[in-house]
Amino acid sequence: METNKRIFPSYQLSVADYIIGGALLLFCFFAFYEPDLNTTGWNSLNFLYGSPLDFYENCKKIQGRGTYLLANYPPSLFATFALWFYPFKLLGLIKSPLYFPAYLAYWMKALTSLVYAATGLVFYRVTQCYNQNKKWGVYATWLWLTTPIAVCSQFIYAQYDIFYVFFTVIGFLFFLRKRIFLASFIFGLAITFKYFPIVIFLPLLLFFEKNIFRLILAIFLFAIPMFIMQKLYGHSPAYILGVLRFGVIYYLFTTHIDFFAYEVKVYYIFLIFSLLCCYCYYLDFTGNYKKVASYILLFGSIFPFLFLFWHPNWLLLSTPGIILTTVLGKQDRVARLLLIDLFGMFCFIAYNVTLKAYQNIFDLALFHPDLFHIPFKFSFNMANFFEKFFGEYKIFSWNIYFSLFLGYLIFQLVIKYKSMNIVYIKKSKNYLYRDVRINYYMGISIFLIPAIFSFITNNHANIAGLF
Repeated sequence: METNKRIFPSYQLSVADYIIGGALLLFCFFAFYEPDLNTTGWNSLNFLYGSPLDFYENCKKIQGRGTYLLANYPPSLFATFALWFYPFKLLGLIKSPLYFPAYLAYWMKALTSLVYAATGLVFYRVTQCYNQNKKWGVYATWLWLTTPIAVCSQFIYAQYDIFYVFFTVIGFLFFLRKRIFLASFIFGLAITFKYFPIVIFLPLLLFFEKNIFRLILAIFLFAIPMFIMQKLYGHSPAYILGVLRFGVIYYLFTTHIDFFAYEVKVYYIFLIFSLLCCYCYYLDFTGNYKKVASYILLFGSIFPFLFLFWHPNWLLLSTPGIILTTVLGKQDRVARLLLIDLFGMFCFIAYNVTLKAYQNIFDLALFHPDLFHIPFKFSFNMANFFEKFFGEYKIFSWNIYFSLFLGYLIFQLVIKYKSMNIVYIKKSKNYLYRDVRINYYMGISIFLIPAIFSFITNNHANIAGLF
């Protein structure tokens, strides 16, 4: 028992944690990523070769071969990766946008991992706005860094959502510091990567600022980055089709109430967003305004995903609000809330691997065995791992898991609303890092154990041949 305490001390992370946890992350870093990473990286090379103002047209011509395969993200994402690739151009390792070396995908993951770590540093600054207890801030930051859905998005699914999450957390920090105009501009940068941060920005702005002229100025500053982007690329047909008319945007209009007599539809997301904005403007500042702001961050980052068909990487946006509101609650309830987060992770993974539409982008489709020199037979058997609980009713499995996951998200909004106006003083000088270990090791295992089991089951003959 004493040995275990020395290896895994209660009140801090140990060398063993860094070695074991780091090894797991390195395995996930090299073993998994969604193939869209290659497509985005390949498109990004057009910023290094050819006119940047013709970027989208060049993507259509080179990567899309003149077809409907267009670059679908705003230019800031591609420009960021292009800058990250620039040393390879200087060294002569890449010479044209006509091909994309596979190793550059891992170079992209290196950048997003650095931004993930930087987001953790900003999150720590956020915690210090609530309580200057540094040990509590470090503990809370480790809880966010090891949040199962965040780890999955960054190291397994490996997408780029961390960029706008990074700017969102910075913008939230400046709101807490009442630097309204700087926060507005930072959120404006965030939406040049993806548009989701707007549902957090506007409610926060209306909560922190009531003066109509200052509101107009803040919205103007928020719009500057998007205005510049539109000015530079609004003339490009490929940009209009690929970005402004990207099919994913129409997810917003899939859930609605029909008024048949008048052929009118009420869209849930816009309805709730308007209510949220009005409510935030109505709220007055109190001595506990920072706690209210944390709930606005939580609500704004969750409610859209209750009403649209989301992609797995999008849920990364919700994790800072979930963890922040968890650690701001009663300390004796943190462990229970983290266990509920593990339930949410289980439903999240189970839904994504059983949904037929995702079985070519999730499941073992994320596995890249080349670096390990392992013969690999592709299968979707990871879905069977989660479907077997339902026997002959397995055709309903993804709907059941989706419903359970929505229940988890709604629980976050309901249970944390009750404590929105209550301040809990963090008196403890020590925080149980058992919470961090359970959060991380159990969370990552929810994906890795079924993945390894499925891989062995479907490739046992090839694996046996290695020995």
